Amino acid sequence: MATRILRSCISLILGAIFSVTAVHNPAKILKADPPLPETVQGETFSLTGDYVIVSAGNRADCTYNAAVILQNYLRQITGLELPIVPDTQTNAKEIVVGPTARQDGVDYGKLGDDGICIRTAPERILITGGAVRGTMYAVYTFLEDCFNCRWYTEKLTVIPTTDDPQIPVYEKTFVPTFEFRETDWISPNRSANKEYSCANRLNGGPYRTLSAQEGGTVDYIGSFAHTLTTQFCAADTYFEAHPEWFAMDKDGKRIPDQLCLSNPETLATVTREVLDAIRENPTKKIVSLTQNDNQKYCRCAQCAATDTQEGSPSGTLLRFVNAVAEAVEDAGFTNVEIDTFAYQYTRKPPKITVPRQNVIVRLCSIECCFAHPLNDPLCTQNVKFSEDIVRWSEICERLYVWDYTTNYSNYLGPFPNFGVMQENMRFFAEHHVVGVYEEGNYTARESDAEFAELRAYLLSKLMWDPDMDYEREMNGFLRAYYGENSWQYVRAYIDKTTQATGRFGLKMGIYAAMTDKSVLLLTGADRRYMDLLWSKAKENAETDAQLEHIRRSELSWRYWKACNKYGEFSALRPQKRIEANKALYADFVELGIKRICEGSGGLLSDSPDFREIPRGWTKK
Repeated sequence: MATRILRSCISLILGAIFSVTAVHNPAKILKADPPLPETVQGETFSLTGDYVIVSAGNRADCTYNAAVILQNYLRQITGLELPIVPDTQTNAKEIVVGPTARQDGVDYGKLGDDGICIRTAPERILITGGAVRGTMYAVYTFLEDCFNCRWYTEKLTVIPTTDDPQIPVYEKTFVPTFEFRETDWISPNRSANKEYSCANRLNGGPYRTLSAQEGGTVDYIGSFAHTLTTQFCAADTYFEAHPEWFAMDKDGKRIPDQLCLSNPETLATVTREVLDAIRENPTKKIVSLTQNDNQKYCRCAQCAATDTQEGSPSGTLLRFVNAVAEAVEDAGFTNVEIDTFAYQYTRKPPKITVPRQNVIVRLCSIECCFAHPLNDPLCTQNVKFSEDIVRWSEICERLYVWDYTTNYSNYLGPFPNFGVMQENMRFFAEHHVVGVYEEGNYTARESDAEFAELRAYLLSKLMWDPDMDYEREMNGFLRAYYGENSWQYVRAYIDKTTQATGRFGLKMGIYAAMTDKSVLLLTGADRRYMDLLWSKAKENAETDAQLEHIRRSELSWRYWKACNKYGEFSALRPQKRIEANKALYADFVELGIKRICEGSGGLLSDSPDFREIPRGWTKK
């Protein structure tokens, strides 16, 4: 208790100091101007037109496509036309792309599907990698390292040009911690831009479709969530004839919302349907057996007894899933894995049962606080999650995480989690997590009013390498997206909101109201400073695109002020507040905002009541 009080007092004092400094001397905060991402430093050599690109791949595979990607980008960057030649040819200077007949000394077995290896020397550059996507990822890494190329959004890439290309002499071997890397944020969403996914090493199948040439994806058969009673043993198909296969509620009534996992006929039905699905989808390797999205798990005597014995309903679920997984293995599908949840009522690990080696457990952080790191020992909301991940990592060989990165009740408002994103990803890696899905605003294409693109980019980078240079990558994105003369103001806003969230131990969840002080706790001076930052950012924009990006991100600040009735939205000036609300709504319409929050009731109204706060501007 004393530690928490001391931390709160220190936070209050520092907050007051920061507020005064920010208002009276903003230049003091904005003076830092971090550089764009730098290439590897040291000895270099010239890339000249007498190099060739060597590939042993055929034109239909990802390895050969990696050579084509390198050829195309080197043409854009340097103007050089480097031919692609077979590995049977002898060359004086060459860039070897992928495994070839050359004796390169690479242990490909250790690179897995996605690992990379780069070695550069004046006569021979080697760019290669793991059997599935590794060589393609190595090419994009080479372009980042040596030329500062970046794929920031679906529409914004940075591809520098030079007439004197210098290649640093360096070696890099890297195998990603996470075998499954997925997010539903805007640029990678729904395969909108395949190259974005490839360049930023996203390989999850639920939100993109990539061909074999593009490396393919780690994909699920059918849905990847809430499949029990929907995809397998569907209530619409079986409940009327077999209610005993489904959950019993507290009143002893059978309901179609979950399955009865103790009924052997339920198990037989799900097992048969899973085996059929695997046979029908021979190229996909994961089947999801996951509880429906509600709390109505079975309370029949047998399920309840197992829950008690295991200390959690996760034991009952895991026994069921293990049985299906064993049948899948016995049927000869040794390369298929069965996936299940540790979610809400199943989040606590069981006391007895452990997952089979072909079972993936996805641990979900939905109840957590995202103002503080998930491993913060002073955040009571996160301590229990920390305990659960430790225990799951002890008993589960294949642990995935389903994490959350937005406010589902207020898509348009601030969700200041930039201070915890890297810490959380490192926490996952430290506890042997091997797959990560970062759920965000999956409807961002109709509700993009904060930092959707920035989150998509940073999360993609973190899932590839939790130890990447977070500050440098953030600043590089901001500079490219908001402009050379405006990005510092946006960065100062991000820093201030990061500092102002979760103060005094307040917990920020994914459904927090904008009036909740856990989201932002700001003084009047702080708010005036924020207004100044956005004003300066807009004033210094150099292009229409930069100005639109700034205005779009500023919407979240204005939304928060309007929900709290601050500034121009003050309740003390009712008419002015209505006019400010109308102006905010007009900007929503202009910038394509069609949604306020998650769900069918979250769409923006065509005729809102401007006496209400914006959270109430939804269709009734």
